[in-house]
Amino acid sequence: EGHAALAFAIGWETPVGGAHLHKAVQLDPRNAQIIYWWSQVANLAGNNPLQEKLVLRSLALDPLWRRPLEVAAMAALSDGRRDEAHAYLDRLRAADPEAAIEVEIALAKAEGDHSRVVEIGRERSNHRVVNNSAAGFILAETLNELGYVREALLLADSPMCERWAQLRRLPDRRAILAATSDVAGTVDEVEQMTSLLYELARTGRDGDIVALYDRPGSELRSLGIIDEGNRIHRVTLAPILGQALLKSGRRDEAERMFRSANEAARVIIGHGEVAAHEFAGMAMGQAMMGRRETALRLLEGALSKGWVTLEGSNYRLNELPGLMSLRGDPRFERLVRIANAHLDRERRETEALGLI
Repeated sequence: EGHAALAFAIGWETPVGGAHLHKAVQLDPRNAQIIYWWSQVANLAGNNPLQEKLVLRSLALDPLWRRPLEVAAMAALSDGRRDEAHAYLDRLRAADPEAAIEVEIALAKAEGDHSRVVEIGRERSNHRVVNNSAAGFILAETLNELGYVREALLLADSPMCERWAQLRRLPDRRAILAATSDVAGTVDEVEQMTSLLYELARTGRDGDIVALYDRPGSELRSLGIIDEGNRIHRVTLAPILGQALLKSGRRDEAERMFRSANEAARVIIGHGEVAAHEFAGMAMGQAMMGRRETALRLLEGALSKGWVTLEGSNYRLNELPGLMSLRGDPRFERLVRIANAHLDRERRETEALGLI
């Protein structure tokens, strides 16, 4: 338990935290929580087959624990095994109906059924569960993706920089640096800065990206290091940093970021069972590096799995950083029409149900 706690506190995706987690697994190989945490390391490493194997091992030890059950259901859905995904949901619903609400709302979002997410979230009998669980965050994310930004902000207690990004109203550099100073240099920095980095990249504020990168101890610099624990972040964010560094004349650092992103994409694809949002993230990065054909191929893969917008963002496909460079290409415009038609249909269904 001590090694597991240290892994959690330090960050299990880091070399030191990962070593503690590995020791915890050796000492207690039948601990469902430790095995589940190991599955999260596999997720950050972009190894979806290993993640699914580990959550199934965790479920074998604790068959009705919601967290590994949800990951197993999502993995089955991503791999085209919809019946299996919903069988997990049925198993949980029979034993723990409240936990099943969380899994049901997550599956509906993963299937692109945004109106169903809002319907579940607005159901009066579900309010207590939604207000006190991850389901509330999923509902807020979904509303934001549909373009109901203010409604989403009323539901989610998001960090200030994330709220700025959702509203597309970023302040000046000094305000951004001040608002993010507490998270700078912590294990949470990369994840909490993601939305901000996307909006800075979308609006061409490369100097502000470099200023965040240059802060003493910034974890953003670690995205240029090829390491297993940061692969899922590197594949999407390293190209944004690389592009900003390149425009600032720092070619060597930019090339290191681009190499880091390419390694991440190669390994994630090599593992197999690539999730839709991972295809999309790789497409953004490849487009930023000028690889149009690769980006379009990856986007096709994302949309074929039901992906239509970046998780938690209200950007349409042709507004995403990097992908804006593909505008005018007939193949890209076709994908934009498919994605927009899906989102517009979901908005109509949501409003027809009286949910907004």
